[in-house]
Amino acid sequence: PMDFTVVGVLEEEEESGFGGGMGDSADNAMYVTHKAMEELLDEENYYYQTFQVTVSDPDQADYIIERIINDLRRYHKDEAYDATTARDMLSTLMSTLSMIKYALAGIGAISLLVGGIGIANVMMLTVKERIREIGTMLALGATVEDIRRQYLLEAGVLGMVSSLIGIILGVGTSLLIGSLAGLPSSITPESIVLGVLFGVLTTTIAGYYPANKAAKLDPIEALRAE
Repeated sequence: PMDFTVVGVLEEEEESGFGGGMGDSADNAMYVTHKAMEELLDEENYYYQTFQVTVSDPDQADYIIERIINDLRRYHKDEAYDATTARDMLSTLMSTLSMIKYALAGIGAISLLVGGIGIANVMMLTVKERIREIGTMLALGATVEDIRRQYLLEAGVLGMVSSLIGIILGVGTSLLIGSLAGLPSSITPESIVLGVLFGVLTTTIAGYYPANKAAKLDPIEALRAE
C-alpha cells in the first residue's frame, strides 16, 4: 500500500451519453506523478494507454504531431501507436454525422415514396366509393376543374394533418432521446415548416392521378353505378 497526499479536487463533470463504463468518467479519475506511478506499479516495464499534449500555439499543432510521430517511430517502431489532434477527431466525427444524415435522408425519401403510393391507393378507393356522389355533382353543374380541385384539396389536407402528427411524434422522440443520451436536441421552425411543405406536396402529387380520374368520370355512368 502507498500513501498519497491529495493536493486538489477537480470540478464534477456532467455525465454524457457517450463513453463506456464508470471507469471512463473523469469524475472517477486520479492523477499522480510519473515517479509515484512507477512506485505504485513496481514494474520496470509498463505502458501508457494514452497521453495528452497541450500546445501553446494552435497553428503549431500539426507540426507538433509530426514531431511526436517521428519520435514514436524512432523509439517504438515495432509497437502500435497513433497521434491525432482534436481537429482530426472532430473531422472524423463530422464525417460520421454526415453519413448518418445522408442515410436518414435516404430513409426519409423512401418513406415519402411509400407514403405517396399509399395515399394514391387510398384516393383511388375513395373515387370508387364516391362515384355516385361525383356523378351527382357533375349533373348539378360542377365542372371538371371543381372535381379535380376538391380531390387535390382533400389530398393536401390529408398531407398536412399527417405531417403535423409526424412532426409531433418526431419532436417528442428527439427530445426523449436527447434527454436520455444527454445530448442537445436542435429543432428549428424552418425544419418544421419544411416538413409540412414536403408532406403537403407529396400527398398533392400522389392525389393528382385519382383526382384527374374522378374529374373525367361520365356523369351518366357515374349515376348508374351501385
